[in-house]
Amino acid sequence: MGKGDLLNEFLKFLYYQKGYAENTIDAYRRDLERFMLYLGERDLDLFRITKDDIMDYLVYLRLLKLSPSTTSRHLASIKVFFRYLTYTQKTKKDVASGVKFPKLPERLPEVLSKEDMEQLLSFSPKNRIEIRDKAILELFYGSGLRVSELIGLRLSDLNLSEMFVHAFGKGKKERLIPFGKMAKYALERYIQEARPKFLNAQRSNYLFLSRKGGPLTRQAVFYIVKKYAKRQGLGDWITPHTLRHSFATHLLEGGVDLKILQEMLGHADISTTQIYTHIDRKHITAVYKKAFPRK
Repeated sequence: MGKGDLLNEFLKFLYYQKGYAENTIDAYRRDLERFMLYLGERDLDLFRITKDDIMDYLVYLRLLKLSPSTTSRHLASIKVFFRYLTYTQKTKKDVASGVKFPKLPERLPEVLSKEDMEQLLSFSPKNRIEIRDKAILELFYGSGLRVSELIGLRLSDLNLSEMFVHAFGKGKKERLIPFGKMAKYALERYIQEARPKFLNAQRSNYLFLSRKGGPLTRQAVFYIVKKYAKRQGLGDWITPHTLRHSFATHLLEGGVDLKILQEMLGHADISTTQIYTHIDRKHITAVYKKAFPRK
């Protein structure tokens, strides 16, 4: 079996057995194709390489000026691939297991203040496009959804009376996420007034629709968020992930338990959620003084 066939078999395994999203699988494909190209250029056999060969590859990536985070992602792809090769008994030894990840500089997610969020959402929609976009922004901030989860929503995933959304996260894991009244109002208006105008006599189960009546793409959603951030005077650095970070941070500041937040964000490991515990010292002190019994 050639390296290309082996890679395709691995990617099918991720899709059908692990339930990985297509974007994630594409990232694995790009990383591993680059790795195999490197091996081919140096006449290295995939099944005979050593831990040192993989470490040399990481050095090669750094010489290409790739960031530590990107280098870590490449190594993660290689590690998962070799675990698969070992699991399927295509190789006896997992040579990637002992390779350590490069140290990453601590980087806190960028968030908007509550005032900035109010500013972003303060516009009054005047047409079907703006009504749809307002609903998207309100639901992003109101639920902390990922882009892939938002564009995959069906009408049946939304419960407006109970105010929660049924989301399918990484690995197709399901979770129910509540949202607030402002998101409910924006969604009701979109569904009643604007969504029928996007259908153009077509049928679609997707909640958010493009101008042509099909589902929105990731690129379209990024454009929508940046468009309104810039229009509302907040700059064009803001992304859908910024709204997710802001949602998480503001909930923590409001006293939400970290385990509950983990469930709402769909994090498999609570250590991922802990990055949001960068609440400023003044807030922590204020909460402590309010809660501690010995005043």
